[in-house]
Amino acid sequence: KLSNETPSGDYSINIDFLAVTNVAPNLYYMQDATPSSLAAAMPNVHDTAVLYDRRDNKEYTVAKLADGKYWMTKNLALESSVLTPEDSDVVQKTVMNYYQLDDAQHCSNSYNVACIKTDPIYGAWYNYAAATAMSIVGDDVNDATQSICPANWKMPSSQDQNGILSEGSSFNVVSGGIYYQGVNSATDEGLWWSSTLGDYMYHRDFLIWNNNSNNALIIKRDGNRQAGYYVRCLFDDTMQSFSSDYAAALAMEETITLRDARDNQEYTVAKLKDGNVWMTKNLNIAGGTALTPADTDMPTGYVLSTAYGFQEENKLPESYIVTDGTTINGGFSDNTVKADIYNTGIECNYWGPCSSYYSWTAATLGSGVDIHGDNNDAPYSICPKGWQLPSMRTTQDAGGDFNNLMIAYGMSTESTIQRNASLIVQQFEPGTVPNFMYSGHYLNSMFSPGGAAMVLTSRTAKGDSGTFLSNLWGDNIELTLYATRRWEGNPVRCLLRTE
Repeated sequence: KLSNETPSGDYSINIDFLAVTNVAPNLYYMQDATPSSLAAAMPNVHDTAVLYDRRDNKEYTVAKLADGKYWMTKNLALESSVLTPEDSDVVQKTVMNYYQLDDAQHCSNSYNVACIKTDPIYGAWYNYAAATAMSIVGDDVNDATQSICPANWKMPSSQDQNGILSEGSSFNVVSGGIYYQGVNSATDEGLWWSSTLGDYMYHRDFLIWNNNSNNALIIKRDGNRQAGYYVRCLFDDTMQSFSSDYAAALAMEETITLRDARDNQEYTVAKLKDGNVWMTKNLNIAGGTALTPADTDMPTGYVLSTAYGFQEENKLPESYIVTDGTTINGGFSDNTVKADIYNTGIECNYWGPCSSYYSWTAATLGSGVDIHGDNNDAPYSICPKGWQLPSMRTTQDAGGDFNNLMIAYGMSTESTIQRNASLIVQQFEPGTVPNFMYSGHYLNSMFSPGGAAMVLTSRTAKGDSGTFLSNLWGDNIELTLYATRRWEGNPVRCLLRTE
């Protein structure tokens, strides 16, 4: 009943504020997210958005946290029993036969079965077999590379989780405890799986928060794989996961930042005028890094040869060491089959860090040692999985990657390439796409020509002891083609083809 009388007595105002979230145009499902669309939806740290899982249409909040990455800030609650590479973080169709975590008969010794428990408030708890889409079962000692997360998202590693330890509030921590041997316990805590092997075969690293931790998160290493923990997915912004579909969606000369999953270093990449996506920063993977067919441009079963200088367990050779900024203690000296790497943090004039230099054997992971003659390509490379060393041809119109790039930028054509012959020239403004830089090369333990030029390694052989390079030199960065010796240490930039 309405009244004209003035109200009296004590009263208060209670307003619940609704956080406004951004959604990028044409972005609705998590599976359709790309680096560009997420950056458009959440340009600033702590911006949030709402996305949906195509598998069941459930809604999830996502935030850009202080590490610059895009995280789910709501626990995954998927119950779907059929996962496919099109909708999930799996490599083949996977049928999940779930048991309930409060079913002690089946889930008390559950290294080989998938167990789950859903809740309308907390989402879902998953044992590790379920969280990894049955990719980690039994006594598997590998880090998980598949998960129950949506396609293009992943279960984070403990290294990923380490980047958000102070972000409890923005991560939207919740309690709810764990499920273990059919019982829900430690209900004042929240625990989230990682993909990382723990301190024992049957343990995994995990992220934990409790009501007394003042929103701080910590990482522990003894998560029992039989127990049910939460899953929060992380957008997979690695070079290895960047697909040709993503690449095709980029605007011409649009630049984005991706991470190399092998060491988490960040690289800028851009779609250039040839239609392909190129690194616009020199590769900087360090000597001693272990490579696998899952993260590197090489096939399953390929073994890096110790005869060429690689280490056991498919590790790169150790890097040579800087002595005074221009010389090193060996390497790059008249040996066509030796894998040499030089890592440096020195500045290349005003261009920034010079990054790293690789002999052709190192750059091709030894696959170029037996490649001879002109215009023949090494099949594998030090590039991230899905990316390759560019190719080059002695005739400008023969379809090499560097040739096509030059033609796309309006450079003239020539019929042959001779060593040190300036055949085609294009000027680029410093610091603009493709972000060419003077970084020189290493030969006979000396840095030459002192940071006044840049040469980029190709996958293409020149005769028995040479390889083709693109050469950038002169005050205005003129781009030319030339051939060089395989033992020189030169920078690497990889490309991803859109077709």
